[in-house]
Amino acid sequence: MQKIIVYLSDTTLMDVLPKINQEVLLPVLDALTSPYTSFPSGAQARSVLCVKTLSLIVLVCLRIGQEMVTQHMSEILRQFFEGFSVSADIEQVGASERLKPGGPGHSDSQDRGWDPTALQELQKVFNLEMAYSAYVPFNCLIGDSMIKKVVWNHDHIWKLMTQYQETVSVQSLESAIALSLGAQHGKSVTLPDRPLADDGVTGTFGSVTVGNRIEIPADSVSEPRLSAQAKQSPAPLAFASCQQGGALKQELPRSARMLCGNWLAYWQYEIGLSQYDTHFHFHQIRLQTFTGHTGTIKSLSSLSGEDFFLSASRDKTVRLWPLYNYGDGTREMEPRFVYSEHRKSVFYAHQAEALQQVVSCDGSIHLWDQFTGKIARDPTPLTVTMLTVAPKQGWQ
Repeated sequence: MQKIIVYLSDTTLMDVLPKINQEVLLPVLDALTSPYTSFPSGAQARSVLCVKTLSLIVLVCLRIGQEMVTQHMSEILRQFFEGFSVSADIEQVGASERLKPGGPGHSDSQDRGWDPTALQELQKVFNLEMAYSAYVPFNCLIGDSMIKKVVWNHDHIWKLMTQYQETVSVQSLESAIALSLGAQHGKSVTLPDRPLADDGVTGTFGSVTVGNRIEIPADSVSEPRLSAQAKQSPAPLAFASCQQGGALKQELPRSARMLCGNWLAYWQYEIGLSQYDTHFHFHQIRLQTFTGHTGTIKSLSSLSGEDFFLSASRDKTVRLWPLYNYGDGTREMEPRFVYSEHRKSVFYAHQAEALQQVVSCDGSIHLWDQFTGKIARDPTPLTVTMLTVAPKQGWQ
């Protein structure tokens, strides 16, 4: 979904946004925050779904802007942050059960129909780090006053986020003290493993391969390791940067299959029409020209794949044409194949889809291969004035 949204225009995105909310985001959030159903792969699967869903929500919010977020995404944000309250309710229920006389015996969670495995998953997923990583992007986007109106449990989320900041600050301070003491006594200190940033060039994380040697860029060692470990402000997960190149909006690459020129102008007009308007409007836009017939065309029909079409003419031929998009309106297309076994004017040509062959008629019926022109059956000696092909069957 994220890879599709970045290629949608602003107008198209706003048109499909209600459908994305109702048919994608809300059902996913129902499953994500549900204490009644556990995930097959446990908390890991729920956590992955949470990060992916939050990343999609952030991307949509960044695309549509602050005002549109408050109008169209309030319900989505409210339901997502409700997951943290569900996790808090679980902890309160567990504490009340432990305080009951006689031990935890019959639990309130069983009365509510909660799945114990799902409860454990929710506690692991909607934790302090997730609260911080989810709250910061939306607070920066729509502002503190607006997010308080949208998220009804704002005070609880703020409390979780503050706890996470305090935890990270304590851990960073302990790491800095350990590094300082180790340096004074000449001892090496093992710090918790943290992934280094990839330089995006060689995949060697902070180094560049030159010939058969590895060089470390000067700017990569300019900042002391102690100061790097002593940073006290945790960085939220960069959900919006998961797109290729961090772009929120991209243009589709040029392709021969894309509409361009006059074709694009025509279909852009058609998109603006009502879906109940079944008329085909040409608007005098010249799209493409197919040249070859020397007589009046009596019949046109497309093949089942809609990439070729047939034309029957008074010049005693049936021609097979390719439907390629050139779009400038000046290209003249030649037929891919010409069937010239008729002896009179041809008034009908159509594909018999079940046989994958073409049936044409000039008074006598011809059945032939649509690409090679090989006759599959001898022409009928009868005089025929009308012919039609039954759908997905033989010919009549």
